[in-house]
Amino acid sequence: MLTAVNKSEYHLAQLTRYRPDMRGPEDLDRELELEYHNAMIFASDKVLRRFSAFLQDKSMPNYEAVARAMREDLYL
Repeated sequence: MLTAVNKSEYHLAQLTRYRPDMRGPEDLDRELELEYHNAMIFASDKVLRRFSAFLQDKSMPNYEAVARAMREDLYL
């Protein structure tokens, strides 16, 4: 998700280092959509709302909101 916020060459290179199947921003966007749908199985409604907002606007505030919501899910 952080790479989606900052799609610099450096961040994309770091992503492909661990995920060689990710060849560019389009692959990353598809992967995030897939992860959103997978999250429907286990994530709270709050996480899903924040994640959906992130997919619409991949900004640092939306990233932080998803991370906070995920953290809350972990400690409930």
